[in-house]
Amino acid sequence: MARERYLVDGFDLTEGVVRDVELREGLNATAGLIGENGVVPNRSGEVWRPKRRGPSSFTLNMWTGTETGRADVDALYDLLIRAFGDGLRLPLWTRYLADGTVRQTFGEVVSGLSPQPIGQAAYRLAVEVRVPTGIWESTVDAVHDTTTRPASGTQIVLTEFAGVTAPMERLSYRITGPATNPRITDATSGIGDWFQYNGSIPNGGVLYVNSDDWTLAADNFTPNREAFFYSGPRFMTLRTPMPGGTPAVIFDYANGGTTTRLSVQGRLAFAI
Repeated sequence: MARERYLVDGFDLTEGVVRDVELREGLNATAGLIGENGVVPNRSGEVWRPKRRGPSSFTLNMWTGTETGRADVDALYDLLIRAFGDGLRLPLWTRYLADGTVRQTFGEVVSGLSPQPIGQAAYRLAVEVRVPTGIWESTVDAVHDTTTRPASGTQIVLTEFAGVTAPMERLSYRITGPATNPRITDATSGIGDWFQYNGSIPNGGVLYVNSDDWTLAADNFTPNREAFFYSGPRFMTLRTPMPGGTPAVIFDYANGGTTTRLSVQGRLAFAI
């Protein structure tokens, strides 16, 4: 089992000799949801409406200290203040889990620090970090490529994205032609969001759909942006699978060929 570590902009908070995290309390809190249910006159209760994940936070209960005296402890504490930022940048936090995997997120220290002295040799302090996105992500992209032409209507299980605990809103999709009216549907848990291009991707053409930055691009042909449609608030959001499940999509198209392919790429998302 690997040692759990936390870094902020590359500065190791769990160095282990002069600073470390001592308590896990507050580390695994998840984000609340954004949105409200509707109230209909003359109807009991509320009408449920889909919601989105809100911002979240976590707390590092840590210490810093040395055996060489108070002056050195104060110098170590100054290092922490500098590492946590001055409010003019959003630091990158990196978490190494006990299973050896790595996650990262951007977050700001939102509360003032109140270090508690441990004699003359150390400080104990709680560091509250607010995460605007409400999620952690993997540090590298996962990629799922269909190595052969999938039949239209095929459900494609994205095994490389297994284990996520939060919706994935920042994925990109690459559709290689030929394909007419290609449509991608989230099939992670029933039928979810979809997007469709009402046009033709020629043989040798590639359509790129990026849910992260809302862009549509292509190779070897010019896509018609007005022919692109989607059902949700983003181009596509893959929902969180149920226990034992894996993210999946359905790939529909007409007039395919031997080179017709689908690729899905992006970071895994985690609620903690």
